[in-house]
Amino acid sequence: MTLTLVSTHTVPVEGATVAAIEILTGIDATYDEYQFHFYNMHPVTNGTDWQFQVDTGTNTNWDMYITSSAFNAWHLEEATGSSASSEYQQGDDQQNADRAYQNLTGTVGSDAPEGLSGVMSLFAPASDAFLKHWISRCAQREEDYIRDHIRSGMIGTAAYDAGSGETTAITRIRFRFESGNIATGVIKMFGVK
Repeated sequence: MTLTLVSTHTVPVEGATVAAIEILTGIDATYDEYQFHFYNMHPVTNGTDWQFQVDTGTNTNWDMYITSSAFNAWHLEEATGSSASSEYQQGDDQQNADRAYQNLTGTVGSDAPEGLSGVMSLFAPASDAFLKHWISRCAQREEDYIRDHIRSGMIGTAAYDAGSGETTAITRIRFRFESGNIATGVIKMFGVK
């Protein structure tokens, strides 16, 4: 597998925080997989989820259908090491009727040492025959916890019936915190061959 850097998006932009990072170009048929690497994403607002949504270039409302599943593993930073668990995170799942932003993490802290890093893969976004699949894994710290978030799903499921899903090519993606701005961080988009 070879990663080719397609673009880099850095916050702050001209010294200011931003509400979202929108990648509006570069997602096309050149690669069958695009990876988005998140480096030290840090929110202005404490306790807010890291999210994404996509669009087709003609649907500019950032409201594509997403069907997803969500899992967390976590560990409390304590001397005894007794508080840890892994769990299915039903509250971060989406049904194909939601048309909402997809949470990639739980609540991210805004204190100086807190933030998140991770990778999201979007598979065959230019296909006009299939739904678009994605998977992400992010590590995040809030308060006294380290959390590992695994999310996966498909984009374009307009209804449950087979063959009724949206298969239009995905050409744009937006990352944001659920509330407040992005204080600092870097997203690098890679094409995979």
